[in-house]
Amino acid sequence: MTEVPVVPMPFGDIISVQDATAYAGVSDETVYRWSRRYGIGRQYRANAWSGNRWQVSLPALRMVVAEDWDALEAFRDGDRSSEIVAGYLHRVAA
Repeated sequence: MTEVPVVPMPFGDIISVQDATAYAGVSDETVYRWSRRYGIGRQYRANAWSGNRWQVSLPALRMVVAEDWDALEAFRDGDRSSEIVAGYLHRVAA
């Protein structure tokens, strides 16, 4: 399976895998799988002495949970203002 590019992840959109699992009601393995399959998460290294950690885009997670693939594609392309995407950005945080 080919991995898709990661969605844009401004600081205010980022949540932890733990928060993502609580929001979506799925296992952490599902969040990791969705992150790779749909590009809604990424690994990062916080500092030189720690291992990699995962970050998840809350708006993109909402789109995946809703199975709104058109919104996810638009979001991945940088759209943050159209009606199809904006509703996922302005909801109350998880």
